[in-house]
Amino acid sequence: MLDTAGRVSDDDDKDDTSAAQPAPTAAEAPASARPEPGPLLTPELARKARLVIPLVWLVAVFVAGYVSGVELAFLVLAGGVLVLVITLMWSSVQSLTGSSSLGFEEALGMGAPSKAEEEKRAVLRALKDLEYERGVGKISPEDYAELSAKYRAEAKRLIQALDENLAPARDEVERVLQKRLDRAGLAKPVPAAEKVEAES
Repeated sequence: MLDTAGRVSDDDDKDDTSAAQPAPTAAEAPASARPEPGPLLTPELARKARLVIPLVWLVAVFVAGYVSGVELAFLVLAGGVLVLVITLMWSSVQSLTGSSSLGFEEALGMGAPSKAEEEKRAVLRALKDLEYERGVGKISPEDYAELSAKYRAEAKRLIQALDENLAPARDEVERVLQKRLDRAGLAKPVPAAEKVEAES
């Protein structure tokens, strides 16, 4: 009996030490032990949602109309149409980006002007102000000619620099677009002479 009691007390000690040590959190777990997060919207779930959401929406329109009157039914109907339009716009944007996901930072970066674009806008704004000052008579014709030539040369340089920076991206867009058109069967056949020029 003493032996059994000793083993029980040893088991209790083991339980106490394991209780004192916290279980590893998800951040401490090895990367291979953590489950990979799956996509939020799987194709199967999207197919089901395409059927269920419009049905729920129509039921909500009828229930709102029955319970509160035609006004609320129209409001629910308009809300559903708004959600439908947003969904269609989002899906068209997603089809343009293909299977690659677009992160928040990338989306903000696409909308933010570069330093060269900001400089170009500033120079064009200065040209516009210069035109206004000449029209009002605040600046002499000689000063206008000198400043106008300076600003126009700067604007030309900045526009050319922007075109050079965008050339690789433009070529990539044209290549991806051509590939999608080929895949859809909408591409026009390119004559052999043009293919040779494009490849060289």
